Amino acid sequence: MSRHKNRPKSPKSAYNPSTNKSPVSSEDVDALESKKFKWRATPRYVDYDEKEWGWNGVEMEKFFNKCLKHLHHYEDTTWMQIKEEDHCHPVPLKDIVSRAQTRINNKYGGLDNLWQVKAEGRCRLFGLKEGQIFYLIWHDEKHTVYPGGR
Repeated sequence: MSRHKNRPKSPKSAYNPSTNKSPVSSEDVDALESKKFKWRATPRYVDYDEKEWGWNGVEMEKFFNKCLKHLHHYEDTTWMQIKEEDHCHPVPLKDIVSRAQTRINNKYGGLDNLWQVKAEGRCRLFGLKEGQIFYLIWHDEKHTVYPGGR
């Protein structure tokens, strides 16, 4: 038994949190929409191993002649303009096929949205948008990740 059983507890030091907190990133969402599209391919996000959408299965000629051409075109546009392009939009994770949902959850954790940009014909590039940067994840040649999408 404690000797001080009936004595009220009081902290040895008081902590008074600041009431003037501000977010770490104070960048306005609307301001991001007016920024130019940028893209990156980094090992952190690029999925090489997925058998249907992974980058290991993409022929280099196809990448340079189709995907890169479209990515360079998008670099001349703002995110607001990208959203106006056909087949370029956020895709809620709940709306993609279940195998893709499982792959994203296992590989990247709790993402809510992916972004889809059109590469050519039915081909789509899927990635993650952080700020103004689109990080490549998948190359979906047959439009099977989000087949019912616009």
